Amino acid sequence: MKLLFLSLILLSLNLQARTEGRFLGQQYMINLVSNSFDGTFDHTPARIYGQMNVSEQNSMLGPGKVLVVSQKEMTFICNKKAENTYQCSILIFNSAFGKIGFRSAFIKYTGSQARDMFNQFYPNEDGSDINITDDTGQFNLIVRPDLFQLKFSQQ
Repeated sequence: MKLLFLSLILLSLNLQARTEGRFLGQQYMINLVSNSFDGTFDHTPARIYGQMNVSEQNSMLGPGKVLVVSQKEMTFICNKKAENTYQCSILIFNSAFGKIGFRSAFIKYTGSQARDMFNQFYPNEDGSDINITDDTGQFNLIVRPDLFQLKFSQQ
């Protein structure tokens, strides 16, 4: 329940940029939004949402999906706010798997942890690895049976 409440707070934030990161001391918050105030559109959050192979949950913000991950390493939540309007909020913590800085965040799983993450995504139809980069080039997500890697670096 605590995670769902935190998720709702994170997803309710309105951002001016399509992809934004914030160093919060003990964690790094990454937000990806499909629509920005300047009218530009990024398909990245919709693509991530569509490839997440987890049950959709209803919330007061609309349907959402949450990856199952250790809360001490990462939280990963995507929400469908309206037609063609998606937002993903990701918190990465300093851990054995994740590293954060003032302008960047990185988390990497291999072995059984990578397999667990891979199972929470639908594979690409052509069998290729999932490799998602946002329009700004700041965010990159790779999902394979042997590797789950998320990188964010502010430009």
